[in-house]
Amino acid sequence: MGTFNGNTAGGGHFSAPAGKKAKDKKKIGGFGQVLLALALFASLFLLYTFARNMFSQQKSLQWSDLGTISAQNIVSEINKMDEADLENLSEQERETVVSFRQLGVTEVTESFLREHDAEIESLRDLASSQINLRVDRILTIVFACLSILFLILTVVFCKWQRTICVLLALAIIYLVCVFSNIPLIKKYRDMWISTAMSTMRHQGLATFYFPESMCKGNEDDVRRAEEGQIGDNTVDVPREEGQLFADDPIEAMRQAMENAEEGDLFTVDDSFFEMSEDQQRFYARFYELDIASTEAYLKDHPEAVSNGYEHIFINNSALGAGGTSIRTKLGEKVLAIDTDNQILLLEVDAAGSRGVLAIAKDNTKLHLFSATTLPTMGQTAGTIASNNGGILAMTGSGFIDEGGVGMGGEIAGYAMCGGREYGTHLGWGSKRLELHEDNWFYLQDAPSSTGAGTTDAMEFHPGILINGKRIDPGIWTSQNPRACIGQSSRGEILMLCVEGRTLASPGCSIEVCADILVAHDGLNAINCDGGTTAIMWYRGNPVMRCSNAAIPQGRYLPNAWVIVGN
Repeated sequence: MGTFNGNTAGGGHFSAPAGKKAKDKKKIGGFGQVLLALALFASLFLLYTFARNMFSQQKSLQWSDLGTISAQNIVSEINKMDEADLENLSEQERETVVSFRQLGVTEVTESFLREHDAEIESLRDLASSQINLRVDRILTIVFACLSILFLILTVVFCKWQRTICVLLALAIIYLVCVFSNIPLIKKYRDMWISTAMSTMRHQGLATFYFPESMCKGNEDDVRRAEEGQIGDNTVDVPREEGQLFADDPIEAMRQAMENAEEGDLFTVDDSFFEMSEDQQRFYARFYELDIASTEAYLKDHPEAVSNGYEHIFINNSALGAGGTSIRTKLGEKVLAIDTDNQILLLEVDAAGSRGVLAIAKDNTKLHLFSATTLPTMGQTAGTIASNNGGILAMTGSGFIDEGGVGMGGEIAGYAMCGGREYGTHLGWGSKRLELHEDNWFYLQDAPSSTGAGTTDAMEFHPGILINGKRIDPGIWTSQNPRACIGQSSRGEILMLCVEGRTLASPGCSIEVCADILVAHDGLNAINCDGGTTAIMWYRGNPVMRCSNAAIPQGRYLPNAWVIVGN
């Protein structure tokens, strides 16, 4: 029982027994305990991943787009191995290290990489494993110490039973997400890993949370799929059909209608043959358009057709312009119709992300123009186009981009711009897109000799469509900004770019790009450098959002595919 103590001022206070004070201490409620456990667990895990990232960034081997390795890193990692380290290696690994040392290499050049590709690959894996082993040993000790501290905090401040239940629940969720083969979980896990591993600076979003075997397995699947395209090259192109469409689209439409099947895009309804000749020519050239919505728009905007159907010009393609009320037969929103230059710009749905598809009907106006500032740096697609009288442009070749801060001055792979050659060929598994004098695209294996009659060319991977054949499904599933270029069975140039890495438009897989190109009768197409490099420009403005909002005109590029205007 407490006692009352008075004082000279007439006040007093009640003193409770020591045991009562102890009982009156504020306790952490059940919800607070859960939050504390989550916070401590998350903090511990984030600290672990941050530390591993810090060590790995300092010690990891840096590879460029061409596979060029940092000479200082690999030489240092291999040469610092002592006898004890060598004893822990397999016989084959020891032989690899010894043979490398015997070469007396002090600088790993690009030519050396090509001559010793297999050896360098094995050394990379070996050095990486040694780095990760040391990093993991250090971090395991740190993790163990922090775990003990975490246990002490749990016992002192929380009911340990409830905390353990929370930790077990988190552990079960993590294990299910990482190791389960439930189709839905596996689909999104593979998508997450492939998306992270396809970036330059965010691979840690996969490697920090998933086993190395999973991350490497995804890369191996992609590599095998690319190798599966070796020897799968363009055999022939439908020159006669393409020429007929270019010269007389009305006759091409009539012939197509004779063998048309339900769902074919290159068809029209009976009202087509009741139109005037200039209307027929317009709708045969721009056969993608839905006639009803186009006519309704022209009725509301008579100025667009004031010079006749042969000179219709509509351009609401600028970002924020909202496009038009015209739709295609596939339901796509029309952004621009440029009849004089035979260009159609569409806003397409790329699995929930925003894409822009440019269809250039006149393939004679396509060129791959290089930046005038090479090899110091590149230029934006818009600048390259403006310098060459272009009105439509998109991403061309990839470029060396170590650390994601490249300036576009050094081309990744081989390129030809107007007959002038740049760079050196990529390895087997990559493809070369050749534009020949007949104005048709031909896809070839990158290491092979450039075909006769080539005027412009670039190399990247993978080939999306080859002779109308799609890429293998289920491999290229990463969600990223995309840039692709191809050609339809009528010779039209198909330029497709997809916005990405935003909440409104996260990006799409290459398979989704293939779906869009196939829907527009794509014949041959290749994937171009995507990510922040993906950009499309039309008449002075970008028509898609670069994934880096700080550079709305896009990154500096070594070259760009450009449609020259009249």
